[in-house]
Parts: sequence; structure tokens; C-alpha cells
Amino acid sequence: MIVSEGIKTEPIYFEKLVEHLKLVTTDIKVTGAKHSCPQKVVGYVIEIYEETKNTKDEYDLVFCIIDKDAHPHYEDALLDANRYTPKNILHIINSTPCFELWLLLHYTYTTKPFNKTMNKSICEALIKDELKKYLPNYVKNISNLSDDELDYIFNDTTIQTAIKRGEKLFEYCNSGATDNPSTKIHQLVLKLQEIKKRPFNNQ
Repeated sequence: MIVSEGIKTEPIYFEKLVEHLKLVTTDIKVTGAKHSCPQKVVGYVIEIYEETKNTKDEYDLVFCIIDKDAHPHYEDALLDANRYTPKNILHIINSTPCFELWLLLHYTYTTKPFNKTMNKSICEALIKDELKKYLPNYVKNISNLSDDELDYIFNDTTIQTAIKRGEKLFEYCNSGATDNPSTKIHQLVLKLQEIKKRPFNNQ
């Protein structure tokens, strides 16, 4: 199960990615949490998992996509997820400042930190100052992108490039004790690619 803070951008992206990877033998639920607070998103994810636990609908893995942005309860969300048991079920896929950093990595690598300005949130600064250089029509929703833009994003070569940039950025942040900018979306994409490669047992 993949649950995101956003109800449009992230669910649409991962639905298209699952379709691109042709994960037809895997039951993956992608949904938006309808909460803007990361701590509430984590609570929502845990609630859904607990409802399916020990039933035929129980999920093997649960991924929770949250943005740091300027949310006051971001650290609380990380703590709640870390405390949750059983371990290795709930995985936090967090981005600083936001998911759009992952889209940007499809086009360029950057270690530039993003900051709030008088008229822009941190995420808006990333979108308007950087992402729109490559996706001029982007407005917090990939459904408005052209077919050519979507074909570029959902291209195996482009995806692998974004993964390598995500890994490089993650290492950079760890060595510099910073998280701005950073994202773990590449880890989830790698997991989906791994699932695609698993042999299908129909017995």
C-alpha cells in the first residue's frame, strides 16, 4: 500500500508508475490521505493497516509519503512511525521540501537548499524557481502535463537517471548532516522495480 499526503500529485504519479512497470500480479493500493499534516497521514496509514491486519487483505508493505515543507508536526510523524510495531512494515518516504524534488531529479541534479520567501512557500520556491524550467505548465498536479512530458518522466532511462541522482543526493545529505534538499522516493521506486522482477507463483 502506498499512501501519500497529497490527494492528486503523488497518487496519480504512482498509479502511472505502477502501470508503466506493468505490476499486474501485485495488488498495490495507491491513495491520498486527505490530510496535509504528516502526523495525521501516518496515523491514517496505521489505521488502515490495523484494519486489514490478520485478514486476507493484509498488506505486506506499507509506504507513507510525506513532505517536510514547513509542517509543524513533521518530526512527530517520524517519531510515530518509528515507534510503530511490527517493524519493517511501515516505511516513511519523506522529501524535503516536497515530492516535486523527485520530479526535478528527472531533469537535473541539485544540492541547492530551498527556503521560504515573502510570497512563496518552500515547495512553491522549488516549483516556480526550478521545476518550471523543465515543466512550465506544472501546477501541483502531473495530470495537466503533456503526453511528451509524461513520456519523458515515465521512461526507463529517465527513471534510472532520477534514481541515481536521488541516491547521490541522499549520500550528500548524510555526509553534510542536512536534509534540504533530499528525498527517499527513489527507494520506493527501487522497491517497485524489485517487485516487478519477482517470479510470479500462480499456485
